[in-house]
Amino acid sequence: GSHSDAFIPSTAQHYTFERVNDRYRRDGSALMQALASPPPGVRKYRWKRIFHRRRKENMDSLIDSTTESMEPPSLGNGELYNRTVIILEMKPDSRVGNGMAEHLRDTVSFLIEQHRDHTDRRRSISHVPHLATTRTAKGIRSAIGAEMEILLILDSGGGTVQDYGLAASQLCRLRNEPQIKLTICVDRVAASGGYMMASQATPGQLFAAPFAMVGSIGVLMETVNLHDLLAKNGIKPLIIKAGKNKAPLKQLGEVTPEELEMAQDDANVIHQAFQKWVTKSRNLSGSQEWLDKVATGAVFLGAEACELGLVDRVVTSDEYVAERVAAGDRVLRLMPYRGSQLGLRLSPLDLLTGLDAEGRAKLTLRIKQLGPGICQTFASLFRVGSAVGALNLVHHLASLQSHRSFSFSG
Repeated sequence: GSHSDAFIPSTAQHYTFERVNDRYRRDGSALMQALASPPPGVRKYRWKRIFHRRRKENMDSLIDSTTESMEPPSLGNGELYNRTVIILEMKPDSRVGNGMAEHLRDTVSFLIEQHRDHTDRRRSISHVPHLATTRTAKGIRSAIGAEMEILLILDSGGGTVQDYGLAASQLCRLRNEPQIKLTICVDRVAASGGYMMASQATPGQLFAAPFAMVGSIGVLMETVNLHDLLAKNGIKPLIIKAGKNKAPLKQLGEVTPEELEMAQDDANVIHQAFQKWVTKSRNLSGSQEWLDKVATGAVFLGAEACELGLVDRVVTSDEYVAERVAAGDRVLRLMPYRGSQLGLRLSPLDLLTGLDAEGRAKLTLRIKQLGPGICQTFASLFRVGSAVGALNLVHHLASLQSHRSFSFSG
């Protein structure tokens, strides 16, 4: 069968979130328990007094040494969770050419849609009194806060022009979206197409670690030509083409000097477009002297890249995330949702809506068909009630057959 390249995400939950603010809370509790445990031979109540007195003295000393006290973020001063930072990660094995561009375009569309929906509803609420009771006034979108920042942790050495050009264009959508700040952190490498993506950060928001490798603004085209080897063994390839500029770099046929020149011209055009993309995105002058030094395919370490204007600050992603947490921002890590463990198209969001009597009957019948073991697993959910249990499962079960009927498979 035929395969469609159309980008149509399936109608299922794709993402879940981890709140980074809480990442070390449990480990911190365990550490405090270990610190509060008395040394051998010391009674617990005595050590508890010593421990708390010592901690109070240290805090008093810290306060006295601070010349200018700053009020910590809180609900009272409006700073706690008044901004939301969403972390996206592009790991070294997430090659754009292997589907990362498709994953990125879906993620970008999701974030833009959520932000626009939040902004539009917030404006509507401020102008239309009867909308003050909608979900934006009490729900998740109003909780985004006054600002939204997308933090992309990028690690890429580049790849094909088409794939990385598309990925960079997706980031450009985020950069151009009003009231969204796009921050990009490079901990290891952002070279060639990777830097094409990195350059889309909001002005002033492109960071690199001290030993990160940044740059490689250049174009590489290469192939293996076997014409002479084939001719030596008496093999004559037949090449038929229409259009003199078609496929100048061939693997089997002879490559003429004119065709090599055409290929070089193509590389030069791409290189010039790459330079313009970077200088425009980074608000650089793009003088010939700067281009001769930077746009040569060379890579630079973090500090030198900062001096050349390729990045704005030398800092690791971990340091920057810690700064945002300390500032009172809500920091969320966006992660792909892997699906349910029972082979059903069920996501955590399916537990947020209710079922009618007919739906509960269909759900019960379907679960019985899956076996007595699953019936026992879900029995407690039914005793609690459909409002807390598997509330929308039947919808997904019923849609399984339609998905199978209309799937595009080879």
